[in-house]
Amino acid sequence: MDPWKELEIARGASRQEIRRAYLRLARSTHPDCNDDPAAHQRFLRVRAAYEMLTGTSGATASPEPVATAVRVTPGEIIAAARAVFLRELQKHGMRLDSSGFAFNHLGMRIVMRIA
Repeated sequence: MDPWKELEIARGASRQEIRRAYLRLARSTHPDCNDDPAAHQRFLRVRAAYEMLTGTSGATASPEPVATAVRVTPGEIIAAARAVFLRELQKHGMRLDSSGFAFNHLGMRIVMRIA
């Protein structure tokens, strides 16, 4: 496949000209815009040609999010969960003590004991 021919541009075209040609052809051949099955195949060839000429993967070269592994101990997980739980209790006017948690509701003191 000749990417220059596929994008209908002259050899040695600038990066901006390549992008303009890609966007023009992508709009007219994209499956969402054109129901013709041949147009879909043309769209795939146009995209491949663009990727070959620009060295990117797709029309926008946005970086993929990278997941990083973090080692944590079970104790750290429990401590983090406890901190989130306490923050949520405080947000709703509750407090936690050694026997459970308590809060005021409609002027009544409600205490929930943890068995």
